[in-house]
Amino acid sequence: MEEKDKNKNGRESNESSYESLKNRIKQLQERNGKINYNIEDGGYSSLIEKYKHYSDINKIISNSQSKIAIDEEIIELKRQLIAAKGDKEKSLIMLKEIENKQKSSHIINRIHEEAVSKYLNSGDFRANFEHGNETFAVVVSIDIRRSTELMLKAKTPTDYSNFITELSDRLSKIIIGNFGIFDKFTGDGILAFFPHFYSGKEAILRALKAAEECHLAFYEHYKNCRNKFTVFIKDVGLGIGIDCGIVSVANTSSELTVVGIPVVYACRFSGAKAGDTLLNMEAYQEVLDQKHAMIKDIEETEIHIKNEGIAMAFKVKIDKDQFSQSDAYPWEVYEDDVTSETTPAAEEAKTENKKKKGA
Repeated sequence: MEEKDKNKNGRESNESSYESLKNRIKQLQERNGKINYNIEDGGYSSLIEKYKHYSDINKIISNSQSKIAIDEEIIELKRQLIAAKGDKEKSLIMLKEIENKQKSSHIINRIHEEAVSKYLNSGDFRANFEHGNETFAVVVSIDIRRSTELMLKAKTPTDYSNFITELSDRLSKIIIGNFGIFDKFTGDGILAFFPHFYSGKEAILRALKAAEECHLAFYEHYKNCRNKFTVFIKDVGLGIGIDCGIVSVANTSSELTVVGIPVVYACRFSGAKAGDTLLNMEAYQEVLDQKHAMIKDIEETEIHIKNEGIAMAFKVKIDKDQFSQSDAYPWEVYEDDVTSETTPAAEEAKTENKKKKGA
């Protein structure tokens, strides 16, 4: 009986939070309209609607409220900036603060909900996202093979636009769900990266898992949208390239990306045949180092790279029986000596994590 009452109270609390959040969204949109700033609601409405009937939505609500709070602060800073005309020094300070708030706002949309609180509350963790930070990352480039043919076979331009937009949304959610960072939609694919400071030491496994899920998502989405095309081409799909190494973070007020050699070769290896995921040498070595039961077989193959010639590549087959077990990995932020937190609470948390791993 007590458990039933507890669940009931929990649902009532969530519903109250849900209604409160809806009201805050409405207020934000109204304020936004009054000062003529075009700030989108970030998909909060659809997000909270999706999780409305779940018993444990407090974290999602909290993260959404944090995002709204940042947007509200940006709006208020812009108001103050308008009022500070003529005060150059004050205006420059406000512009810098607005830029920092905008960076936080767009980063929150690109990372897993489990990491939002960490990003907002840990300056050390947040520093990893700073512009110019060099870090080790697994880079994933996804290309829709024969995308031009798909576009030409669409019944209308709107049909193709809807198809590609919905596909991009599904793929980005897969990346984020596997603790990768969604970089951008390129028009005929997406770019993502899995840095060690965020995705953990098993970043390559998360990337492979995400790649497999993206292949499956494409075929399911394409099949469900076949009525949008005049011809249903069976030999289309995603070509996915994976490479890893040191990259440099490029973080502006509207973009979070990485640059470096791994990005170049991940993109070149995404010229793989539809349905294939190809790894470059460094990514292949990362897989070998993991020695995980999820990896069933590694096949050596090759890919022709324009203006470079034929390059060695590797295809990794995943053991379906072990595949879902990677979901069970405890998510953890790995910090190096430069950015690690040194508070007693942080040290205690690290010690506890080590004990859990030992168990």
